[in-house]
Amino acid sequence: MTFTAISLGSNLGDRLFYIESMERALRAVLVDGGVRMSRVMETEPVGAPCVGQPAYLNRVVAGYYLGDAYGLLDRCLSIEADLGRTRPAPKAPRAADMDILLFGGAGISDPPRLIVPHPELPNRRFCIEGLMDIDPSIEIRVAGRARAVGELYENMGADVAAQKVSFLPAAG
Repeated sequence: MTFTAISLGSNLGDRLFYIESMERALRAVLVDGGVRMSRVMETEPVGAPCVGQPAYLNRVVAGYYLGDAYGLLDRCLSIEADLGRTRPAPKAPRAADMDILLFGGAGISDPPRLIVPHPELPNRRFCIEGLMDIDPSIEIRVAGRARAVGELYENMGADVAAQKVSFLPAAG
């Protein structure tokens, strides 16, 4: 059993429907009883290729997976495809997007297929905020050393801190 954290995102169509659909699908993939989720966040797209895109809804889901990182990647890609994800161009708007942020303490470098920890994790405020929501003591290997999410949060650069993240009110 390996601890994993996965980011969910949607900026097309009924964004909340897609986030909730990805959550339900992940509950069937991750070990029962151990799934934890951040609050849902609305975020602005980050990076030049994303300028002018609609805002995202994001959430981070963490839990335990029985299998290897490639098996989890295949499951995530299948969930995205089942929800209608197409890949017309890198960084294009998308209804369903899932990224493996962490897979245990593994460092996997197999571009373009899989890089873990996700290389953009320390540069994406919603990832840091989502992991903080789940557990600020989660460790991430950044620049060759393990750092707690809380430490990343406290020391995020001005460009990361400037990224807009708004938590949605909890449902009913």
